[in-house]
Formats: sequence, structure tokens, C-alpha cells
Amino acid sequence: MKANTKNSGGLQGQLLTVLKKKKTIAIIVVVVASLIIGKIFVSMYRETIRENQIESVAKVTFKNKQFKNVKDSDIKTMLASKDQIVLAVIDPTDNKGYTELEKMFNQNKAVEGLPNTVYVYQPIYDSKKSLGELKIDKKNTFLLIEQGKEKKRFAFDTLENGTTELVDQVNLMINPKIPQKKPVRVEKKEELDFSSNPNGGTHTSEVQFE
Repeated sequence: MKANTKNSGGLQGQLLTVLKKKKTIAIIVVVVASLIIGKIFVSMYRETIRENQIESVAKVTFKNKQFKNVKDSDIKTMLASKDQIVLAVIDPTDNKGYTELEKMFNQNKAVEGLPNTVYVYQPIYDSKKSLGELKIDKKNTFLLIEQGKEKKRFAFDTLENGTTELVDQVNLMINPKIPQKKPVRVEKKEELDFSSNPNGGTHTSEVQFE
């Protein structure tokens, strides 16, 4: 009888051990499954959330109708445009220069010296896919696009002289100053003089602008 009791106790102990292991395994499985399901859920809705955020930004309208907000899906078309356009890439996050820009975006009248339309792109996430190889490394970058290529840019984090500096720089990108050539003094070659007094003439030189 004692032997049977000992065997019974040993079997119960083994059973409890097995049950504990199974319980531990079940908990691990539940945790891992929850993590996997959570990741799947996030990946499924991340793109939707991103698009909603981008759309909400794109719906932002400026009081100054000279500035038009654009979204990711517009960038590729704009960068391939054959027309001359000015595209401003503005990252408002921790942007010390944004206050000045915001005033300009929302003033009641158009900014003299800028094009009739300036497109404004405010990236929400990583903008490398949208902006390609433009290598944007400043908080504010104004690009002049012509024939599908970047011609010039004016990039800054802050404006030392306010929006006047911005207007001057953008206007200079569109209408570059043509440097005037310096006057060059050209010595006039002596010509044969058939007058009666060839020694009475004076040697002259003239200034020509090349």
C-alpha cells in the first residue's frame, strides 16, 4: 500500500510539472500572438493614418491665395513639369523660420516680387520617396523647377532679414542679374593718311563696350 501511495504522489507531481510547463508555454504563445497581431494591425492601418494626416495638411489653405498647399501625390508631377514653377518644401517641426513664413502665407495681399503661384509642400513623414534625390537638408527650401529639373534653390533655417530676404533671393533665382561687362579701351590702328599734311593729324583711341 505504501508503494502505491508513493507512486501516486510521484505521478501527481509529474502531472503538476507538465501542467505548469503547458501553462507557461500557453502564456508565451498568447503574448507572441498578441504582438504579431498588433504589428499586423498597425501595418494595415499605418498607410491609412498617414494618408489621412497628409490629406489634412494638404487641405490647409492659406489666406494669401498666392501660396497653394500640395501633397505627396502632386510632387512627382511637379518635379517633372516642363513649366517654370517655384516649389517650397517647408518642415514646420522645430522650424525657427516658420513664424516669418506663416505671416507671409496668411497676409491679405500677394507678396510683390514672388510668382503668382508658389507651391508649398509640408512633409509629414520621411520625404525621400517624394523628393527623390533633391537632398533637402534645411527646414525651408525654395526650389526653381524648369523643364523637369532643379535650376536653383534658396534654403535656410532662419531668415536674418525677414521675408524681404526671401523675396529678393527667389526673385533673383527667377530673374538673375546679368553682369555688365567692363569697358575695354581699344587702340585704333593707324591708317594711311593721304592728306597734304600727314604729320598734322592727332592719334586717337576709342572706347568700345564688348
